[in-house]
Amino acid sequence: MDDPLMLDLEAALNAEAAVDELPADAGFKERIATFASLESLRRDLEDALDRVKKRISSMESTLLEEMAQYGIETTRVNGMTIYSRVDRFVRKKPEKSGVTTDMICDALRTIGRGDMVSDDYSASSLKSLVVEMIAEQGSVPDELAKLLEIGEQIRLVTRR
Repeated sequence: MDDPLMLDLEAALNAEAAVDELPADAGFKERIATFASLESLRRDLEDALDRVKKRISSMESTLLEEMAQYGIETTRVNGMTIYSRVDRFVRKKPEKSGVTTDMICDALRTIGRGDMVSDDYSASSLKSLVVEMIAEQGSVPDELAKLLEIGEQIRLVTRR
């Protein structure tokens, strides 16, 4: 059975091949027509890419469960190595929870990490600090932890 998404992608790639390079002496009408064709192609490809991303996302959790069920850590299929990876995240709780940047800066100062803040803090430095605290101490001080969403997400990733 032919996959409609793959057929869409093939059609878009064929359309790109049909848009020839413009000769150096091309006139305005040729340039504007080529521009319009390329812009249309770009939009078609972005739409197809969005559909690909949605399909990948819808398959990810099932595949992660199946890989765990079958004891597969890494596999190679169609020239791609597929494996799971843990992505850690640390972010300020949503504004509706009442948590402000100032509150996080105050909490960092309270736990002796005022060196990380001026009138603000670096999100990447905060993430590194939290990961370090969890690795070394097993937890994050309550003054800071209550202001953050701390977690991890296991993702299915590929490489060539």
